[in-house]
Amino acid sequence: MRPSAARRVLAVIPDMFFATKVAATAEAAGIALELTPPERAAERAGESSPALVLVDLHAPGSVALVSALKASAPALPVVGFFSHVETDLRRDALAAGADAVLPRSQFVARLAALLARGLEALHEPKPAAGARRGELVEDEGALTAIAHGMKSVAVVGIKDDRDPDAPAYEIPKLFADSGVRVIGVNPKVKAALGRPTLGSLAELREAPDVVDVFRRSDAIPELAEELLALPADRRPGVVWLQSGIRHDAAAARLVAAGYRVVQDRCLGVYSRRTRRGR
Repeated sequence: MRPSAARRVLAVIPDMFFATKVAATAEAAGIALELTPPERAAERAGESSPALVLVDLHAPGSVALVSALKASAPALPVVGFFSHVETDLRRDALAAGADAVLPRSQFVARLAALLARGLEALHEPKPAAGARRGELVEDEGALTAIAHGMKSVAVVGIKDDRDPDAPAYEIPKLFADSGVRVIGVNPKVKAALGRPTLGSLAELREAPDVVDVFRRSDAIPELAEELLALPADRRPGVVWLQSGIRHDAAAARLVAAGYRVVQDRCLGVYSRRTRRGR
């Protein structure tokens, strides 16, 4: 998608690995994102008149930068993010005038909406009582708990025994051998692990505990559309993207719709940790 010249976002993110992920999310959303070093951020904000400034609060001089940005342009929205354990950074940034400060996991989960809608994305109505709450799951204990409690899993991209060494065969077989019911989803495979497969998630007749995904990262937006189209009684509790699979913008859409989402983790590893004996 071509970036929109009408909406520009300035980002101060010295961690280039993370900055690249933020830039990719912005590009996918059609937002013009400029990465700038902390020492030039206030100057660039004055020159480019961005709609939003994102600040990694672990950057050198970040709190002073927030103060300078708000002093020169009080109406300019400034959003900071920080590690969960560095709570003093949150307090200091808010005191300096930041409009919002998010733990990094929440920042990632809300990034696509934040880029597109600014502060409005952070002030959406609370879910109604009983509504599912989405989240990006990163806590090790929560990841292990998902694997431990999983009784049924739909495996998107499952392979059959013609490719016995493929992770998309080995890992579902591990699940089945430990007593988890596996629902294969692959239009190119008629059956796997002794059961017929489905051509797409639209063919689900139940809500599996987990949807485990073996697809390329560039296929995740289309998969997200399938998940968002599912009726409530067929929606899985968790969408789990296997190791090496990540799409922050699509994950943010799923989280906003109430899904719990895991990215770039091997469900097989966590399943082994539970040492099932079913």
